[in-house]
Amino acid sequence: MIEGIFKKKHLWNRILIICGILLIIMYLVDNIVDPEGSRGFPFIVVLGILSCSLGIISELYNRNAYVFVENGYFSAKYAWFKTINISISDIEFSSWVIFPGNSDLNTLSIKLKNGKLYRIASLENPDEISAKIHRFMRFEPNKSIEDYHSEFLSFKKKRKLEIIYTCIGILLMTINLILMMTLTGDKEFYEFTKNDWIKTYITGSLTILMIIISIYYACRAGNKLLDINRLQYNIQRISVESSILPPGNPYSIFTDGNYCMRLSLMKYPNGQEIYYTLEEFDQQFELQTTYISEIFENEDNLPFSLDKLINITDLFNK
Repeated sequence: MIEGIFKKKHLWNRILIICGILLIIMYLVDNIVDPEGSRGFPFIVVLGILSCSLGIISELYNRNAYVFVENGYFSAKYAWFKTINISISDIEFSSWVIFPGNSDLNTLSIKLKNGKLYRIASLENPDEISAKIHRFMRFEPNKSIEDYHSEFLSFKKKRKLEIIYTCIGILLMTINLILMMTLTGDKEFYEFTKNDWIKTYITGSLTILMIIISIYYACRAGNKLLDINRLQYNIQRISVESSILPPGNPYSIFTDGNYCMRLSLMKYPNGQEIYYTLEEFDQQFELQTTYISEIFENEDNLPFSLDKLINITDLFNK
């Protein structure tokens, strides 16, 4: 079993709530001491309410959240009211994104065979969860590795264009905002003429349109990242499971949960000593030997545990 670890944000949430309460109290006290001076729009109260609201919403976001992968099942409770209870056999692919130094943005994505997509944020270990899912996930490739590679390059090209469109939309939105302020000058709203309002409506509408277009292409680019990761996983898994082993006398073959490498334990023909070779992928997704270890007396002397790796030796004994 493996359990997801969610980032705890209780301290910052409570600071927001306390600051909000203090701002509201300050306004009430000021209103009692000097009623005349407190007239007007209560910005401090609004700011206090917003601060409290943000703290409470954030505190409740992943309250009592959990993620478990156990006995072929994936279960999770996350966000405010979302729950998942599915068999790993229903999962088509899982992917993860980690932002060093800001685990709030870490995301585990799970796509089901029926097309449904789940995204779980603020996990400290989405890579470990994803690797565990891949360990038990049924892998049924329906294309050749060449077809997957061609599709992978096509998706990357489309995503690159969508990112460019997003940046263009943001640039045009900024230009529209500057143009709107330039056309109306330093006038206040009550000083606007009919012509000023027409200019504001036109540039404002164009700005809103640019925002919608930017969000649209940003979402498309984000969704394509999952497909790109899925295709990369398929390419790497096929390659790990079918590529010719490095020269020597391999007796046990292992890989990690995301099929990013292949580790071969080698044994000398006339002795008990062993060593291992590590193969990793280059930019063309071809396995290259990147490390050959020193000699060890047996597996117990290896500088890592084999328990966390996937044993794929049987695939090469057919």
